[in-house]
Amino acid sequence: KVRYPFYHEHVKESSKYNGVTARAQNITNMVSLVIGSKYATLIELQTVYSFDDLLVLYECASVSAYNEWAVNWYHSKQQN
Repeated sequence: KVRYPFYHEHVKESSKYNGVTARAQNITNMVSLVIGSKYATLIELQTVYSFDDLLVLYECASVSAYNEWAVNWYHSKQQN
């Protein structure tokens, strides 16, 4: 059975945003980050790339997301 991430029972409270965030329910967080960051499509992950390629793409997406967060955090501290 396919689970849909926006049903209320699959939504996790997020105090940082005073609201809710949703997580993918039918794929791993690793695959979700790579696809969401547009490093690869699901079809590419299934047919073109190996698991080792997925790990490299995940590392790239994770570092990029962290660096974006760090820059935003630094700028928010400068404004205060």
